Amino acid sequence: MSNAKPVAIIAIHGVGDQAPCETARHMAQLLLRITASRDDTALGEYSSFEEHSILVPVMPIKTELQIDPPEAHKATLLSSSSEFLRSESASITANTVDTDFTRSLINEYDGSTEPHGYQTTMLEGTRKEANKDDQPIHVYEMYWGDLSRLGSGLLAVMGEMYQLLLHAGSIARTTADLQWAAAKKNNVAAPLLPLLRIFRWSVGAVIWLSTVPLVAVNFVLVAVALTLVPLTIPLIASSTHIGAAGVGMALVAMVGLFFVLQIYNARRPGVMKWGMAVAAIAIAVAIWSIHSGASYQATVLGVAEVVFHLLWPLALLIIKLIVFLLLLAIPCVVFKKQAAARAKTIPQGVITAITAVIVPLSLSCVITVLLWAGSAAFLKSALDAGKAYESVVPEYIYQLPSELRPSKWPPKIPIQKTVEGEVDNSQIAFVTHLQQHGGSEAFNWMITGVALALVCLVLGTLLSIKDELLPPHGSHASEVNRVDLGGTWLNAGLTTVPLIALMVLISFAAAAMLIPIFAVCVPGGESFWCGNNLVSYIGLFFAASSGGILALGKAYTRGLGALRPGLDLVLDIDNWLRERPKKSNPRARILSRYLALLKYLNARGYERVVIVAHSQGTVITADLLRLLKTTQWQDKLNIRLFTLGSPLRQLYAERFPDLYGWVTHLGGPEPGRLHGVTYWLNGYRSGDYVGRALWEDLIATQRFAAGPAPQDFVPTDLRTKKLYGEFCVGAGAHTHYFDYTAPDVATAIDLLIAD
Repeated sequence: MSNAKPVAIIAIHGVGDQAPCETARHMAQLLLRITASRDDTALGEYSSFEEHSILVPVMPIKTELQIDPPEAHKATLLSSSSEFLRSESASITANTVDTDFTRSLINEYDGSTEPHGYQTTMLEGTRKEANKDDQPIHVYEMYWGDLSRLGSGLLAVMGEMYQLLLHAGSIARTTADLQWAAAKKNNVAAPLLPLLRIFRWSVGAVIWLSTVPLVAVNFVLVAVALTLVPLTIPLIASSTHIGAAGVGMALVAMVGLFFVLQIYNARRPGVMKWGMAVAAIAIAVAIWSIHSGASYQATVLGVAEVVFHLLWPLALLIIKLIVFLLLLAIPCVVFKKQAAARAKTIPQGVITAITAVIVPLSLSCVITVLLWAGSAAFLKSALDAGKAYESVVPEYIYQLPSELRPSKWPPKIPIQKTVEGEVDNSQIAFVTHLQQHGGSEAFNWMITGVALALVCLVLGTLLSIKDELLPPHGSHASEVNRVDLGGTWLNAGLTTVPLIALMVLISFAAAAMLIPIFAVCVPGGESFWCGNNLVSYIGLFFAASSGGILALGKAYTRGLGALRPGLDLVLDIDNWLRERPKKSNPRARILSRYLALLKYLNARGYERVVIVAHSQGTVITADLLRLLKTTQWQDKLNIRLFTLGSPLRQLYAERFPDLYGWVTHLGGPEPGRLHGVTYWLNGYRSGDYVGRALWEDLIATQRFAAGPAPQDFVPTDLRTKKLYGEFCVGAGAHTHYFDYTAPDVATAIDLLIAD
């Protein structure tokens, strides 16, 4: 019988849709692969692994760490600003802002409705080495994907669409809030401080306008289209009950709107009131139209016309704010030197905020264009071409400035034939008019601009995408030219390409703002926009492509799923920084489970714990261990941390400098700032677009090469008590760290297990 104490391995997954227990099994397979192809007698030999199911008790992390509750503060109506920053005890100092932010989230967490147990997998095996007792090895999984995502299957796709559309923009607001608060705390002088304050306000305004009112208007539009369903059913359309059937369909749509707004209201208080107010306006218009004696079809079109007139100025206001936001970023960067030590973080925060704003805005534009096109096609099939339509919009609307008013509907007269052509005043012609002159006309340009900007970003990461789909392995992954090409290509993609993409966005945003003024379609006219929908088709093509990856990537994880890591990372970042709903935010739920697992391992008395974390799992681990360091949590864990594809420096510190400045404060993260960590090893692929080196500035690197091999430096580091080390796994992208394409990863894990 062996007298050696067991060693625990925690496998924590990264982005994507890993199934429960999958990462722990991959870890065991990596260790068994060492035994199968062992050519180094210094490495261990592993027995078979037996799988056990373990139920670990989970308590809210604030209870475990005995953290005092925060002071109460009143929520602001429709506010997306940070709960953390509205707390008077919020610290904006570089050394503690991240842990204070985490504390603010776990303080609000309730946990009373959560399961009080976490069922995980433990794979039990042994490691054999010459002249040593057999070492018991226990591989545990820390699975967090179920706490971060919304739903499964079709519900997961819908949840992701909801999250990207209605919530991802909060990343922008949080970043802008933190940047302004830090500048104010550091007494940054004018004009930079007021510029950052205006920038912060503009970010919030764009996010609010492109989510709350725009989504509510689109819901009303769907309700309008649904009311015409009875007209497509012969038995109902020919009866006197058509109005009642239409009202029934409208009520169904309104009930759907109510439940959606109720869910969203938990994340942004006040949404329910504003959303239902828009619906009430539409209902009031319908009642007024019915009272005036209008026909059923005319009543429906009257509501559609009101929605159209609401959408037009709303669309132009959003576009103008976007242009203003892009232009405002320029002086913020120009005056950055006034921020002294924070000079570098100003451009980083500005770019992060703008990027995060574009996500919900572009989706809102796509959804608006698709709904207008679909609703218009449906309305045309349900209406009568022989019936005229009279506008319900007051005449004074057309006295507004030209950029705010839509093109005037032709005179309220029957069909007339003129020398120039035919002026059609029918219901179907009116729907065509709405489709051509709606706010979607401006949105088409924004969609196309975003699509072309995405093309630029795809070109910047094209080699990485290829390696994601067809990962190099064996000797090919270590070829110097291949490794170097992947690294230099990605460096160019991370530096020059975003600037090009930003210029494209500015150009198309300006076009979207000006086109409705100078190139408005006229009845019977043949302007470029009305006669040629090329711009619209380009935008919708890329929208459909993105939607396909979103939906099909769920079903075909081994094929199209390889294209999803970038999207999955956006969702994971949003969830990790999310503050609402306060009583069940993802960060507090994940950290509570993680701490419960560490507490279980501590009670079992393991000799050491090797944490192997990939991608977002490294961020979760680092934030937990930094929090435990500040709370003086009492345990006896000896932790060796192995991170792979870690976004801590390349993404989080670069894009969220106010929260993750500690990562690059002294040229790289300090293992001593993480609870219990005695050694930190980092591995990366040269073309990893999410995370690469932690202690080396790879943007300044002139040449990339695989190595050094873990066996050449890890044993020495452990003997000399060096705190960290890192190596390049070889060519490749962000995934495939735990399979046959990365044999050095298995070697590194074995060396961290060994004495």
